[in-house]
Amino acid sequence: AGVPVRCAHVGSYPPHWQGSAFWKFRAEVLLGRPFTTELICCSRYVERGVREHFPWFHGATSVVYNGVDVEAVAARSAPTRNSSTLPRPYRVGMVARLEPSKDHDTLLDAVALAAREVDLELWIVGDGSRRAELEARTSAAGLGSRIRFLGSRRDVPEVLGQLDAFVFSVKPDEGLGLALIEAMAAGL
Repeated sequence: AGVPVRCAHVGSYPPHWQGSAFWKFRAEVLLGRPFTTELICCSRYVERGVREHFPWFHGATSVVYNGVDVEAVAARSAPTRNSSTLPRPYRVGMVARLEPSKDHDTLLDAVALAAREVDLELWIVGDGSRRAELEARTSAAGLGSRIRFLGSRRDVPEVLGQLDAFVFSVKPDEGLGLALIEAMAAGL
């Protein structure tokens, strides 16, 4: 169509150690190469992986970091910060899709261990294909009173304002999580 520059975004990619998913992704990138002038990566980490695993794009990559309006997140989270006056458990939260690319399993294990020593509560914000499985695992471990699944939310900054700490339990192939940036903007 005469468009001189055609870019594709790489937020993260299947880890090379997981076999078929990575090779499928690699084939898709290779097939798209004649139509793509540049790959835009969300972090230097992802760019290094692209250069290592997709050498035919060497020199045709750039980094544009994921962006968050940090002032807006800070402003929306501030009114709910410390709004609870009643004694309550230490509240930890994670915002992420409930998908295999995240590491909710390690998080649930950590909460089970920590709950033996500390009065804490985990809020999991997000939804996805693993929700029923993670809820069943939580129930089977007897953690139902400690872990709340809040589902997809449009008020994430306000939820962040109610947390004491943020945890980001992800697998090594995570590119640059917007939720982590938002949590920092909320002062967590």
